[in-house]
Amino acid sequence: MAEMKKEAHPAVRMRAFIGVVGAVSLGFLSGCVSSANYYTNPEAQWATIQRVGVSPFVLAFDNPVRRQVVTQLFTEELRKTRVVEVVEIPADNPEMTPVPPTMQQLAAKYQVDAVFTGAVDDSQGAVVHVQLHDPATQDILWSGTYSLGVGAEFFSVRTQQQQFQRSIRKLARQFAARKR
Repeated sequence: MAEMKKEAHPAVRMRAFIGVVGAVSLGFLSGCVSSANYYTNPEAQWATIQRVGVSPFVLAFDNPVRRQVVTQLFTEELRKTRVVEVVEIPADNPEMTPVPPTMQQLAAKYQVDAVFTGAVDDSQGAVVHVQLHDPATQDILWSGTYSLGVGAEFFSVRTQQQQFQRSIRKLARQFAARKR
């Protein structure tokens, strides 16, 4: 006797199809998953850090306007946390300043206890890296890195901007949580 093959009910087939499509989509988008890493110096004297400076961010592709926007975005998000007083350190004109100032010089000029530096690399996905430095010792007191996977280019420009703003916000809030 020939065996009869029992066919699955259409609803069961549809659920299986949706499951496969979901699994494939998840695998495809896994490159878009964000991740965050933080470091806190166990010897940091948090009580002495009341006023911080934010120096201009470094970008993979030098664009002065974008650098200013990114720096201001982080500065504003940091101010919203209200855990420290925040001073934005302006970018000096390189033609007028042959030797960039040291961290100690910046701290003295802007009367800050620590200085944030930041870098953004959006050549493959987007990576935002922020560090808080002790100007006297150059030690890193706190750092945070937030990255969107290489699949981030599949997002629309608007979504990329929203993801980037969220990453800056998360870094500022994570610092604030550590400072409290």
